[in-house]
Amino acid sequence: MNPAVQNLANALIPEEYKAAKFYSVMMFYQNGDLGIPEEVADPNEWNNTRCVDTEDGQLALDVYANTRCPASQLIEASSREELEAKKKQMITNFKNKEWLEKNLYPYL
Repeated sequence: MNPAVQNLANALIPEEYKAAKFYSVMMFYQNGDLGIPEEVADPNEWNNTRCVDTEDGQLALDVYANTRCPASQLIEASSREELEAKKKQMITNFKNKEWLEKNLYPYL
């Protein structure tokens, strides 16, 4: 790898991500975006359709930055157990209208 590129990447990656060992990029889409008819489910309900789990922080940041999913979330943890707990919490967050209003909708 080009040392200049590596130095730039190291400068851009926040310290807390460098210390973490486990990462997940979670993709969330609304039922309407997935083509699920209104008769079957609320078109505004969010679904976690995919998770990309890795121990490579640079890869996680690359996946997050290059996904076409505008509601994707990047989470980090220091253990697999903590990562799974954070993933479950994120799924719960996407069912919470107040959390969505504060943490997602202003950025979409």
